[in-house]
Amino acid sequence: MDLNEDVVKLIPPNQDYVTEIQNFLDSHYNHNGISDFREKMERVVAEEWIRQCNKHETARQFLGIRESDNKLIGSLLMYTEDTPQTEYWGNVSLNVIESERGKGYATQMLNGAREYASQIGKKSFKYVCYGDNTASVKTVLACGGKLVKEDEKWFGGSVHYYEIPNADLELERNIEPSLEQ
Repeated sequence: MDLNEDVVKLIPPNQDYVTEIQNFLDSHYNHNGISDFREKMERVVAEEWIRQCNKHETARQFLGIRESDNKLIGSLLMYTEDTPQTEYWGNVSLNVIESERGKGYATQMLNGAREYASQIGKKSFKYVCYGDNTASVKTVLACGGKLVKEDEKWFGGSVHYYEIPNADLELERNIEPSLEQ
């Protein structure tokens, strides 16, 4: 990691970030040209989202927090068990706030997922993205991902399925010790 690069740590959702989480949820659910669908959805409220995240038994939600200013950069959801759903959608969902993209934060967060996979005994996990999403493809490859399947049938776009190995011992720690169980 570049010494001038801001470090992003992964932490469980908590009330300390409720305002930033609400802003993130509002922008996430009213964006990307699909607001017609999202307008029909009930507004996601941060406090309830935090409660739901922290009680989920087969998934672990993390906030990506930039250490230099304690700012919420994005979120990462990791399904800890393999199911038919994870075969189709992958084990990890990663989102970086639009204004913070292109700064290497997604790579740090995905490496945090690799470390968490090591901690819970997963040898690897699946990540799924559109093949033309060059930022996601670049991130996955930087984290050791290997393309294992390509599907042309998703809404006219090519979908790539990657297998990402868990963390090596040499990887820098970016998951808070409080997450180790």
